[in-house]
Amino acid sequence: MATKKQINNMVTLINEKYHIRDENEDWSIKVEKGLNGWQIALGPKYSWTVVLTQHRAVSSDVCLMILQMIFHDVLERQTYKQGLTMSELYNIVRFFRAPGRNRRIIHRNVSLEVAQLHCNDPRTRKEGVWFDGYERV
Repeated sequence: MATKKQINNMVTLINEKYHIRDENEDWSIKVEKGLNGWQIALGPKYSWTVVLTQHRAVSSDVCLMILQMIFHDVLERQTYKQGLTMSELYNIVRFFRAPGRNRRIIHRNVSLEVAQLHCNDPRTRKEGVWFDGYERV
């Protein structure tokens, strides 16, 4: 089950680092936990125009999955807008210290700038356990 901290970290990552713009207006994501589950809204700051979960609340796992899909979509759009070729793209990879634990690709086909922003964030490492790095595609 996804934790409130995981959900809040994903919202922060999207809102702070990967700006969502529509017709020169900054959009952001708002997530609230109610009695029956999580609600997700998207829109210009402070006027949430699109409620992604409509009239029903969702579980924490579904909430986190929706946020991850938005995050990946924003990354893909940024890469496309920058007109990067495959040789200029990077995968963000999670490396583990434990022997026998395979590395895992966290995000695919992102620009060097996005990869560096992600990897320089202190939330993308757990001292002595794992860290996120990047490699050219």
